[in-house]
Amino acid sequence: MKQQVLLKKVNGGGKRSSWIDLLKGIAIIAIVFYHLGAVKYGFFGVDLLFVINGYLITNSIRNQINGGNFSWFHYLVKRFVRLWPLIVIVCLFSLTIGYFTMLPDDLENLSESVVASDFFGNNILSTITVSDYWDVNQEFKPLMHLWYIGVIAQFYVVYIIAVAVVKKISGLIKSKSFDEMFFGLLVVSTLVGLILFLTCHSSSLKHYSLTYRFWEITFGGVLVYIGNDTISRFKDQAVAPKNRAIMTLLLLTVILIFFGNKDSLSVTLLVLTVLISGAMVLGADACKNFNGKLRIPYGLIAALGMASYSVFIWHQFILAFYRYVITATFGLIDYAIFFAVLAVLGSLSYIFIEKPLKELSFRKQIMVLTISAVGCVITSAAGFLLYVNAGVVRDVPELDVYKDNIHRGMHAEYNDRIYKMNRDFSEDGKIKVLIVGNSFARDWANVLLESDISDSLDVSYAWYVYSSELAEKYAERISKADYIFSVASSRINGDDGDDIIAEFISEDALWYGIGTKRYGDSNGNIYSKRNSADYFSQTVSFKSVAETYKLEKRVWTNYIDFIAPIINENGEINAFTDDNKYISQDTRHLTRGGAQYYARIFDLKGIFRLD
Repeated sequence: MKQQVLLKKVNGGGKRSSWIDLLKGIAIIAIVFYHLGAVKYGFFGVDLLFVINGYLITNSIRNQINGGNFSWFHYLVKRFVRLWPLIVIVCLFSLTIGYFTMLPDDLENLSESVVASDFFGNNILSTITVSDYWDVNQEFKPLMHLWYIGVIAQFYVVYIIAVAVVKKISGLIKSKSFDEMFFGLLVVSTLVGLILFLTCHSSSLKHYSLTYRFWEITFGGVLVYIGNDTISRFKDQAVAPKNRAIMTLLLLTVILIFFGNKDSLSVTLLVLTVLISGAMVLGADACKNFNGKLRIPYGLIAALGMASYSVFIWHQFILAFYRYVITATFGLIDYAIFFAVLAVLGSLSYIFIEKPLKELSFRKQIMVLTISAVGCVITSAAGFLLYVNAGVVRDVPELDVYKDNIHRGMHAEYNDRIYKMNRDFSEDGKIKVLIVGNSFARDWANVLLESDISDSLDVSYAWYVYSSELAEKYAERISKADYIFSVASSRINGDDGDDIIAEFISEDALWYGIGTKRYGDSNGNIYSKRNSADYFSQTVSFKSVAETYKLEKRVWTNYIDFIAPIINENGEINAFTDDNKYISQDTRHLTRGGAQYYARIFDLKGIFRLD
């Protein structure tokens, strides 16, 4: 069976090419399979989409300007009419399902994502709150992928302003055409953006911020002037701008070689992906007037590309809630259900929402934006109310959370209370205990403070001692300590902090490594069984830290082992304490109930020789 290539008139006389749709289909397949965990580098599909977006928007705007029918306001309305309705709808669905299924912290995080996504600011929120995109908890966030839409929407606004300025200047400077000036701006923007990207040391900023992503989109714009046959509109000969474009590609490669982060494979691959994406887009551009046929499966992939926005919007929503409510471990049946639901939702979304919106008159577009704005206000207001109430919509006794006694940051507040203990030891005759390190260390401090021997301990806390300057600052405290507890993984990660601490430890002091811990990946699919008889007997896997755990035990003689006391014969650990409290509310940090539980089951008197 064969499928005829679809060529359709769009803004300003340009043509829609099934070859471009084919590339979009490839990109969305890569993204979906990456989020499924099946394709390691599938996230580069986003970079391909950035390049394609830059190509399509630049081609559309150039055609309209050269055709004399460009309106920046009409163009922005058309762009946001395509984006906004589905954003508001997926936010509404997410809040509704999240209300009935999510634990307070997760619902609180979802709520702030709804507000940010409604206003195309999810990428800004992610820059502030997410230090690592590849963090496992991202898998359980229904709206985390909307950072990409935020970047695109913000780029549209900035790009249209740039277009308006260049158009105005080109009208004043008769010796320069719009095409010539805009091509120059695109080249400079791409080079400057790439340099900013390669010299930025914040992985969060590089991933989420428009400042460090716009070069990929403007590079797509450069491709319009490389491959478009109307390049002859330049005052120079047609070959001149093409030569300049080739030089641009060479400069990009040189910058990659000399300024790229050689220690980061992902950065190098990303830039190469953008360059390869450019070559693919140029190939699609060259084929756009070919009225041939796309054979299956290429025709099906192109059809998927046409509906790529709908598929993109819904795929993470389905994945996150399926993982959260049903299971985080996919089998064949789970994959089948996922693809079936995605096919239905994606198709309905494209046929009844996305596609009709493209054909609306300007007046009806304004009506759609008005309705979207009302939906935005409603969902954002609901999200804000849930956020300020810390996501608490019902009592959760297993977390000691109750509707009549709530405030935001309850769990973080408990974990972080140890910061107040960053002080010198007192001279009261108690056992002097120095705890050094990150949240693992703070959890151990909470265990000690919840124990029945806490009155015998003088506990002092210090953040990582990773330099000689810090070691000297804490030198007196280190030398006075009877017991020192530091994070065990620092020794196996090559951190030289242990060597620095060792210089100041007294001969009589005992030094322990605080072991790693992980109580699954999300409590969502634990909580979803809250009405079942075996709710409190559920166990979870700790495979994600199993190797670290083995290494730590091998290199530390004195080791605080959070795993051994609660592991069963099947190699799984308890999700709840013996009095039905979550050991951890986020699978990483201990709750008060979790700290009290360990205080009961650890032989603390033996560790501190109080028998």
